[in-house]
Amino acid sequence: GGVTPAANAAQHDEAQQNAFYQVLNMPNLNADQRNGFIQSLKDDPSQSANVLGEAQKLNDSQAPKADAQQNNF
Repeated sequence: GGVTPAANAAQHDEAQQNAFYQVLNMPNLNADQRNGFIQSLKDDPSQSANVLGEAQKLNDSQAPKADAQQNNF
């Protein structure tokens, strides 16, 4: 079996698109942070999941405190 390089690339592409979308919609990142994550996604699409995870952590850490409590299920 094994995954063909093309299929692997397509998978990375999908992960990258998803990560782009999520990062662009994170309300608590500033422009520099957002641009940094977007650049990381462009530089290495295979790391999309890791980059997205870092972006989510930063976004969460910068959330206004009232919102953070509300969303704490």
